[in-house]
Amino acid sequence: MVVTMVRNIGKYLAIYGGWLISCALGLLALMVSRQAVIVLAVGFVDKWARSALVNWSTLLIGLAWLIVAIFTETYYREGANQGLLPRRFGRVTLIELAVAAVAALVIQFLG
Repeated sequence: MVVTMVRNIGKYLAIYGGWLISCALGLLALMVSRQAVIVLAVGFVDKWARSALVNWSTLLIGLAWLIVAIFTETYYREGANQGLLPRRFGRVTLIELAVAAVAALVIQFLG
């Protein structure tokens, strides 16, 4: 019984530790994406629409981050039960880093 309890605690630490790391990487991608939207807004939108574009995009990107964070927890929990947690964590991490990289490239080349 103690072994099962320790195994469950380890499983939950892995699930929620990975989830917290994914949420932090998602916030990084959110901030870099917001900065990329600001760069795009400065370059291609007049001053009156710029504020609305930046504010609405921040709201939508933040909402997307929240939805991804909620679904990622379930994705990790179900993956841990199937023995797929490392693969799923790697997939989510790769997607988040790709989003941040694309946004950073936009900032670099257009900013």
